[in-house]
Amino acid sequence: MLTVHEAATGGGCSSRVHVSSVMHSEAVTWYIQNLNNFGGLPFSIGIDIHETCEDSMSATQTAVFLMNGVHSGNETSPLIGVLGPESRTDAAAVAPVLGSVSPEVRLLQLQFSTPASGGNDYRKFQNVASLVPDDDLQIEVMVATMEQLGWNRIAVLYQDDAGVRHFWERLQKLTSDRGICVSRTSAITVTNGISSSQITSALEQVIEDEIRSRLLRRRFCRC
Repeated sequence: MLTVHEAATGGGCSSRVHVSSVMHSEAVTWYIQNLNNFGGLPFSIGIDIHETCEDSMSATQTAVFLMNGVHSGNETSPLIGVLGPESRTDAAAVAPVLGSVSPEVRLLQLQFSTPASGGNDYRKFQNVASLVPDDDLQIEVMVATMEQLGWNRIAVLYQDDAGVRHFWERLQKLTSDRGICVSRTSAITVTNGISSSQITSALEQVIEDEIRSRLLRRRFCRC
């Protein structure tokens, strides 16, 4: 389950391609093809990509569709697992569907992300495995990397929802403790997924504010 297209206003899929998701789909396809060609497996692994468009309803409907196929017994090739969805919100919606059946027919669900601390932990379902470490460990590594590179002044763009706000609050505390100045922050409001234009606009605003601040540095400094 991959995003592929950005969400449309009101839900569903728009015609706008979600660039990073397409990159993920190409990487997954390449990996599976190479695993089949050089992995020494006694069978070949196939892949079907189902679009979610960062819409939880679409993701849930896809999960129900896949489970119906598993239980019908009409599949020519057995379905062994699900990769995704990419967003945490969609993952939290899909996990109860895939995890609601008996263990012998339960599909493995591999996630691109982990649930935010204090959020809906979909890992309580035994069929869910995450491909990345927890948020707190990721933040520790980010700040340690900044220290190693000698960064002492950064700007932060973050998604304005409860899960990501925890990530930002933790990052804010660690950078403050380590003497790293967060000079600019920008929260991106999310309704039907984050578009590339939202990110570009927020980044341009941060850069513009930083340039203005540097021009006035002799009279005013935030850090």
